[in-house]
Amino acid sequence: MRVLALGPESFGGFAGMAQGTRDYLSGLLTTPEVDEVLLLARNPPSESFARPDGLSEECLPGNPARYAVEAFRRQARERFDLVVCVHVNLMPVAAALKAAFGVPVWLMVHGIDAWEPRGPLRRRSVARADLVTASSRYTRERFLAWSGVDPARAVVLNNPFHPERFRPGEKPEYLLERYGLRGRKVLLTLGSMLGGDRFKGHNEILDALPALCESHPELAWLVVGGGADRARIEARVAASDVADRVTFAGRIPEEEKRDHYLVADAFALPSCTEGFGIVYLEAAACGLPVLGSVRDGSRDPLCDGELGVLVDPRDPADLLRGLEELLQRERRVPPELERFTFERLAERMRALVARFFPEERRRAA
Repeated sequence: MRVLALGPESFGGFAGMAQGTRDYLSGLLTTPEVDEVLLLARNPPSESFARPDGLSEECLPGNPARYAVEAFRRQARERFDLVVCVHVNLMPVAAALKAAFGVPVWLMVHGIDAWEPRGPLRRRSVARADLVTASSRYTRERFLAWSGVDPARAVVLNNPFHPERFRPGEKPEYLLERYGLRGRKVLLTLGSMLGGDRFKGHNEILDALPALCESHPELAWLVVGGGADRARIEARVAASDVADRVTFAGRIPEEEKRDHYLVADAFALPSCTEGFGIVYLEAAACGLPVLGSVRDGSRDPLCDGELGVLVDPRDPADLLRGLEELLQRERRVPPELERFTFERLAERMRALVARFFPEERRRAA
């Protein structure tokens, strides 16, 4: 089976959605019948990641019409057996390919991109998908509420993590030195500071920090990530009474990600806009106690509270309670992580291909 993938991010994209795309496409290539995936990406790479055998990529930035024309040209010439659309905004192209060539369509929805009603064109196009996979139960519920898609064709497919990359270890000396964290109890937040309607809980943690520092005098808050809202958050910190407890690391290279988990004692991301939250799994795999939100897709990686602490970030008292509980927990790798390995994802993807695309499997055979 040959697959044409349509996506905004290249295989070298940054942040959670791009990481999810890499894992989903890599998982698809573990299906015996799938021997080739061509990814047509709207954006050029911002990072360098190894590509699995069988995956090729072309970046087509600029005019959206040019992107659509190229997708049609490639399908007409090469006759792919399946179109995988990895962002809801590209579904009009995928739906048009299905109408013109009869090729089945698999739509992957990740989070906030699919939570709110879209215009009539996108609403009509998503209805053409043969299969929709959502990164979490919450994302599936929000998508179904506006899309009109048959729930039987909408399946939860959680993001995975890679245990070979994220595992416990000693606190890295170079980061203790870089950030002046020796002898401190470190609370880590790792996430983009995008602003608008994509707040990740930085403001709420900052509001709780003075009370936390009273009960934990050695506490330091390490904030990793960049984005348009970083300057505003930094200004809030500078004007606060806890400015000396906060360090902004900015965006870090991928090869330092595990070390930043290891330098911390606990991980908190009380967001309201996580479609899933791979970072919770990575932090937990490194042994950190983790805290997430009841108001978004975080409930899935935190296994409804089995794997970590769940709070309502809009309730200051509940957030403070959760952070206090978090800081009292010991390091451990929870056994619940086993259900989120890449191998489990690959098994589920093979089952979905068998269930939803049996004719394409026969053709490939």
